[in-house]
Amino acid sequence: MKHVKILLDDPANYESRAQLAWCATLALNGTNATGRGFGDWATHTLEHSVSAYYDIAHGAGLAIMFPAWMRYNYKEDLPKFVRFAEKVFGITEGADEERANLAIDKLKQFYKELGAPVTLKEIGVTPEDLDKLADNASMRAPEGKLKKLFREDILAIYKLAYE
Repeated sequence: MKHVKILLDDPANYESRAQLAWCATLALNGTNATGRGFGDWATHTLEHSVSAYYDIAHGAGLAIMFPAWMRYNYKEDLPKFVRFAEKVFGITEGADEERANLAIDKLKQFYKELGAPVTLKEIGVTPEDLDKLADNASMRAPEGKLKKLFREDILAIYKLAYE
């Protein structure tokens, strides 16, 4: 997060480009998941339906969908979300649920600071479109590892992502 902000002001900053490249390499090569199974990729399925219907890059769609997915699922593994709050945002005060929700808010704010959309409404989705998105995303339901998401869950996440 630190280096992304640096790169927005100084795209040629070698140190920050190297850090971002290293983070991207670690994020998706599977090394960090060794012995823990593969992560929950349901957010990507939800985003794929968004970018199938709207002209939006996958990363921008994830900036919309990931906080909504987190908000819907954080109670499924509250300690993991509290750890996220602590390790990523330094949030150490308050009740666990409060800390988890504050971290989700801060992540959404970070995406906004980067100039990414953070709601479906921002990209032209209407409330009437949410069912179409849920129908498309739930074709292979259930999705998800943290919590099995069925169509009604997927629709609820789209509703959270709307505003």
